[in-house]
Formats: sequence, structure tokens, C-alpha cells
Amino acid sequence: MRTGGVQPAWATANPDAPLAQTLRWARDPERPYHCDGILLPSAWCPRIVSAHVLDGSPWTDLSDHNPVAVELE
Repeated sequence: MRTGGVQPAWATANPDAPLAQTLRWARDPERPYHCDGILLPSAWCPRIVSAHVLDGSPWTDLSDHNPVAVELE
């Protein structure tokens, strides 16, 4: 997906995977919903080493959103 010269890092690093859950609804924490992400300039995308969603403690204690982490070379 290309839009405005940027690409979503997680989807670019994991092209064949379903979107990872980044939001745990207060009433239905099992319902997967991906609404958080990191957009990178398209020129940086070949430098992506990994992109993953952080979950578990401490994230579940801090927010109902799971952060996305991206490692670049």
C-alpha cells in the first residue's frame, strides 16, 4: 500500500500476515482491531528489519492500545 509517499511499517514488514491487534476494546478485549501504526517514508521501507506489536505487561496495564515497534537497519 502506498499513500502520500509513506507506507505502513507493520504491513510492509509482514505482508502475508493478518493485521495484528493494536486496540483491545474495553468491553470486548478479544475482538481484533488494528488502528495504530507507524508510517515510514517509502524510501526507508527496504531498511525495515522487523515490525511487531508489543503486548502483555506492562502494555496491558498502561493502555488499551498495544504499541507498534519497528527496527530499521
